[in-house]
Amino acid sequence: MDLLSVTPDQVDALHNLKFDGERIKEHAKKFIARLSAVCQEETVRERWGVSFMVQPDGTTVELETPFGDAKAQLSLLVNGESVEGVWGVRRKGFNEEGEPVFLRVASFRVSKSGTIYLGETDERPISSRTQFVAGEDLSAYQVMGAIIYLLGSH
Repeated sequence: MDLLSVTPDQVDALHNLKFDGERIKEHAKKFIARLSAVCQEETVRERWGVSFMVQPDGTTVELETPFGDAKAQLSLLVNGESVEGVWGVRRKGFNEEGEPVFLRVASFRVSKSGTIYLGETDERPISSRTQFVAGEDLSAYQVMGAIIYLLGSH
C-alpha cells in the first residue's frame, strides 16, 4: 500500500488513536488476567504444568509449558477503518544456526469495545470481562487450553 492509496476515512480511524489504544490495552489486561487466574489454579498447575508470567506492562506474557517456552505480546494495528489490538502467541524455536526464534501459533484480536476474537475472523467472540459459570471461568479455561494445545501442535 502506498501513501496515495490511504483514504480520508482510513486516516479518520486514527482520530482517537491514543484513547482507543488505552481502551484496547485495558481490555487486553482483563483478558490476560483471566487466563492467568486459570493457570494459578492448583489443579491446572498440576495437570497442565504451565507457568504463566504476566510482565509489568500487563499485556506481555511469558509461558513455560511441557511443549516448550512461549511469549505473547499485544500490538496495535489499524484494520481498515478501525484500530484494534492483536495479542500474538509465539512459541520459542531455533533456526539452523541454533539461535532462538519465536513462531506465531495463535492470535487474538481485541476490539476497543472489549470483544476478544479468537483468531483472524469475527467468529466465536468472547468478552474481556469475567464470565463465571458455577464458580469457574469456563471460556478462559477453554482459551488457555487451546493455547497450550496449539503450542504442542506447532
